[in-house]
Amino acid sequence: MKFIVLSSSKELIDSIERYLKYVHSITGVERFLVHNPGGDAYENFLVVKDWIEDLFKNNTCSTKDTMAFVDLPVFDLQELKPTADKSHGLTSLLYLSFPEIYWFFLTPFPNPQTAGNKGKIFNREAFTFFHTLSGQKNFSLENAVESLLYGYVPLFDPTGFRSYMIHNTLEQMEQENETNPGASPSRPFFRERKEIALSLDEESPYSFLHSYIAYKFDFRAMTVTTKKMLDKLKSEEQPEIGPGLKFAISFEDIGLSFPDDAIEYNKLKHSLETRDEKYSFIKKIKKRIFVTIGEERDLRKENRAYRKSLKRDLTLKFYKVLFKPYSGIFNLKKEAALRRGKNMKPHTTGTTGSHSQPGRLGLVADALINRSRVILKEAKCTIDAVYAAMLALQAQEILGGRTATESIKAISLKHQAEVLAECIFYGVEHNFDVKSRFKEIEEDLHTIGKWFTKSKKEIMIYNSELNIVNELARIFRQYSQFDEEQECLDKVRTLNRKIYRKRNKFWGWLVTPLRWYFEKLIGSLPRFLSAIALWPALFTLLYYFLLPSSGSVSRICNAFTCAVNSFFALQVTTVGEVPGVPALSILATLLGFFHLGIFISHLYTLVSRR
Repeated sequence: MKFIVLSSSKELIDSIERYLKYVHSITGVERFLVHNPGGDAYENFLVVKDWIEDLFKNNTCSTKDTMAFVDLPVFDLQELKPTADKSHGLTSLLYLSFPEIYWFFLTPFPNPQTAGNKGKIFNREAFTFFHTLSGQKNFSLENAVESLLYGYVPLFDPTGFRSYMIHNTLEQMEQENETNPGASPSRPFFRERKEIALSLDEESPYSFLHSYIAYKFDFRAMTVTTKKMLDKLKSEEQPEIGPGLKFAISFEDIGLSFPDDAIEYNKLKHSLETRDEKYSFIKKIKKRIFVTIGEERDLRKENRAYRKSLKRDLTLKFYKVLFKPYSGIFNLKKEAALRRGKNMKPHTTGTTGSHSQPGRLGLVADALINRSRVILKEAKCTIDAVYAAMLALQAQEILGGRTATESIKAISLKHQAEVLAECIFYGVEHNFDVKSRFKEIEEDLHTIGKWFTKSKKEIMIYNSELNIVNELARIFRQYSQFDEEQECLDKVRTLNRKIYRKRNKFWGWLVTPLRWYFEKLIGSLPRFLSAIALWPALFTLLYYFLLPSSGSVSRICNAFTCAVNSFFALQVTTVGEVPGVPALSILATLLGFFHLGIFISHLYTLVSRR
């Protein structure tokens, strides 16, 4: 855990350092003196970004356990957007480029509850954990530091402050579009999340995974891994402190046993009713996903009856009980009935103008992509892999499908990190839903493809998908996920065939049917065995009609013998002067040669890998 201070005042930096040392016994605070906070935002951002990245160059994954105290002359919340100038732009660029850092602003912003129209975004409950000197009642530096010490995770935007900056940027771009009819729509750049999810689990890997899944499918997420954080959410529900967070969905571990108060939770006996009485804000959640490895018999009956009573009273609209381990991200998405909402899909109709995003957004996306790549190489646990996936997902959304090469990088890194998280997590089953992943990759690439000319669009999509799937196959191979690797290899063969057909107009259409046939066989061992049985049966039928008339049994036996000799023994059969038999025998021999040769090679691969 690391603490850093950025300010234009050396005295303030010294004060924060002394406070952390004498109140929280925290030493080794990193200091950065901003000499010209009112200078060019781009130049200042590059200097500060390089300084932060250099601090964590030996362990980039630890950036997520960092709190940054920032003192810059920022007075207008409405101006916080990455395209702004001076300190407003610097603050916004830092906040978006390092979403994992807990940014604590020592700037006297207007009180969000009394800021009029300019504070309307913050009148919602999303402001709960956004700390400023004058922005919250009962505020203290101690509360902010304790939030980080007890597991507050800003990565999944629980406060909605990233959404607020995005909202400001969208407003500015839409105003520009009104005055410039030829300008490009701004909506494809970002996705806004208006609802928040609660991820309640003392096991950090599960909590991070649930938060990421919620964020991926339409929700901001509050990650709670300690009782202190849960009590903080309960206290913020009180009217004298604030409106409290209103959660739209929750992922709740039934068998909670928080490390900072395990004794009390043993007394609770993991009863959902008792928990809801103690933390009433949880009971108000309309969609709840319960996660457990199993429950004691009496407790299972009690919890089941309580859930049904909530459903009867319309307190709950939807609930699901999932048992650990479960089968990866897409299976959990199906079980929890999650989907990308309409407001999450980039708008693709009526888009005109440049295929590039504004330069400041590209700057943020580059920083996120580069750090995601480094973290992916360093990842040693599920949390690190989810961290890398989250940065890549954020970069993908900021790019919005524009700047194709960078967007494809972000998509590739996102899926690599998600697959790595599934492979190294003992909390999921051995097999994953790869087909749904392929479908999402295709959808993402089609969003990018709209910027290409029609003649190049399909080739670009096929090549990009081919590169991404090859990377996924490499990760599956590294972690001995044989079935998933085979699905990736099948997809690679299909994409290679489609690319060959597009690039070779004449030969492509002639060769494609044959390649398609053998790809289908290789993709399924039962299908291959069925083909090896059906071809001799077909040739037996053909020989039966070509061979001279004789007794029915004798004629069938002769036809079967000829078919087996041709297909399996690879012997050309001739029967006197009977026409057609040699040609049929040659065809059967060739088909047998190809089928048996490929089958033996494929079978050897399967046996040796398993």
